[in-house]
Amino acid sequence: MNAHRRTAGTPNSRRRIALPLVGAVAVGALAVAGGATANASGPAAPVAAPAAATALRAGADAGAEAKNAAAPRVVQPGERIEVGGGFVVWLTAQDEHVVVDPEMPDLEQAKKIIDDNVPEDTIGLRSFARPDGTLFTGAYRGDGDLHRVTITSQGVTAEAQVITLPGNPGWAAYHLHNDELPPPGTDPDDRVTITAYAADGTVLATLP
Repeated sequence: MNAHRRTAGTPNSRRRIALPLVGAVAVGALAVAGGATANASGPAAPVAAPAAATALRAGADAGAEAKNAAAPRVVQPGERIEVGGGFVVWLTAQDEHVVVDPEMPDLEQAKKIIDDNVPEDTIGLRSFARPDGTLFTGAYRGDGDLHRVTITSQGVTAEAQVITLPGNPGWAAYHLHNDELPPPGTDPDDRVTITAYAADGTVLATLP
């Protein structure tokens, strides 16, 4: 009988932590394992390549923004997605949004989205600032069909990539790794705004 060896970095050898919701309605950011997380109210598979995200300047025509936005991507449960900077994210059949930080490759940072502590019609943010850029990622929960997510920081706006599980799971996630968009800070001027849109441009949720 052949012996099976586990190697570092495989799902079997990783530790997992469940991330709490930061308040029922956005109350700020919480440092968790090298990143920050927040939430706010509003109305094993092959590794995939990083999704393109189109950077936009504040004040650009809304129609042009929608045209340049990447289409939502349907992923399978457990499908690993390389999102830039060495970060990997995936969605699970148990309604979890998982992030693996390259600085802690054996730690799966999982946040359950369909949960009594996560209000409907909300969108959250987890950010990981590194010298080569910042990962902005989070999830929207609600009945709306999430089509676009924009991230605005200090007058700069960028489009994130939306990812969702097949069918109608009641939630979807987004991600953007960017070396130009300023990361969140403690000063009010450093606040990051996340806006979730339906396909027709209707705002589904905002943070803060």
